Formats: sequence, structure tokens, C-alpha cells
Amino acid sequence: MSKVIGVISLKGGVGKTSCVTNLASALYDFNKKTLIIDANLSAPNIGIHLGLIDPENTLHDVLNGDSKVEEAIHSYDKFDLIPASLYSNSSSFSIR
Repeated sequence: MSKVIGVISLKGGVGKTSCVTNLASALYDFNKKTLIIDANLSAPNIGIHLGLIDPENTLHDVLNGDSKVEEAIHSYDKFDLIPASLYSNSSSFSIR
């Protein structure tokens, strides 16, 4: 059975990115398959934190209908990640 854990704060700089990446790494140690979804659409940081600077497919592409969700999943050392785009053209961003 799948579980969803949300780490949310309206304030920046409170440790969301560090908490999420460390939690995903710890879950790996318990043999749990983990997918991080960076849903911070205006200031995504998880990709940068993990060295994934300009991925080809992101959550923005999925929400715009330009990519399938499977195409936006990037494998990282111990878990998978769907990053948001740092370089998104926000003027063309819309959910269809």
C-alpha cells in the first residue's frame, strides 16, 4: 500500500528540502521505494539540492501536458524524483 507524506510550509528557508531528501534517504534504508515530487512551482529547490539543474522533463511539463509523468521521473541514488522547473516560462504555464 502506498503512503503520501507532505512537507509543506509557506515560509522559505525552514528546511523543507533538507527534510524531504533526508526522509527519502532514510526510507530507502527501510527498503521503501520513494518518489519525491517537488511541487514548489515558483521556487523549486530539490533538483538543485541534488545536482539536477536543468532536467529535460519536469512537473511543469507534466502539468502543461507536454510530457507524460513517467518521462519526468529522474532516478537519483536512493530514490526517484520529479523536479519542478527552475527555468519555466511562467507566462505560458497553465494547467489544462
